[in-house]
Amino acid sequence: MKFDSIIACGDSFTRYHKTALEKTWPCLLGEHYNVPWANLAKGGCSNYEIALQPIQFQPDTHEWGNPNYLEFKKPLLIFGLTTPWRLPVFAPAEGRLSSIASILPEDLIYNPYTGVDEKMYEGTINRGIIHDWFQQIDIHAIELMHKWGQLFKDSTVLWGTIHFQWDDPGSVMTDTVKRGLEEEEGRIITLHRHVESKIGKSYCFNEITDWWPLQHCLGGDNNLHINWDDKSNLEFNPIDRHPTNEGIQLFADNLIKYIDNI
Repeated sequence: MKFDSIIACGDSFTRYHKTALEKTWPCLLGEHYNVPWANLAKGGCSNYEIALQPIQFQPDTHEWGNPNYLEFKKPLLIFGLTTPWRLPVFAPAEGRLSSIASILPEDLIYNPYTGVDEKMYEGTINRGIIHDWFQQIDIHAIELMHKWGQLFKDSTVLWGTIHFQWDDPGSVMTDTVKRGLEEEEGRIITLHRHVESKIGKSYCFNEITDWWPLQHCLGGDNNLHINWDDKSNLEFNPIDRHPTNEGIQLFADNLIKYIDNI
């Protein structure tokens, strides 16, 4: 695979506010391949919002990596997908598409940052679960991601799921996690085959992790999570499923292994 730059999109597992930008996996990949890079990810995004990040974020500072990413000639576009249980919505306070980060009833709030009253969407969310709308949203999102490959001449689109919905602090494999992994494995393969039939070629990095989400490679290792199972003071030290710098390096190692074998 030939590329001269990297553009990464995703949620907080691609760019987390507690992680220095130079420690994120897009930066690690840029350093490994000695190419410029841009990290356009934002925490809490739905997959549809992730698909729009190349146009919604046009940074003019080095806080995002290389601010001139629109001038990249042969970029490798990497989309790190999140859990499907997020709903894209228009945020009036931001004037752009945003997302409801969690559709669980207890998580729905009025969000002053986006101006979205998330409780208003509870009925829509329930119907969406019944009618499998969230899977359809992801299908459309992945098709949109691959259209960027047509707009960026000589580019390559790489995609896959990072964020794992069914994690369980302190446990490597419970029955709940096992069922969740089986469901997610089937979902990823379904999306992969859809891309193959619709686009003709699918570069899905979950292939390198046996079609499991990349997050699962952390294996419940406390050293690879910022805070995985310390419940001594959850008010000041809440459970944090995001990877440490060591965990992010493991993400990068898997991505490099996949890219080098294409």
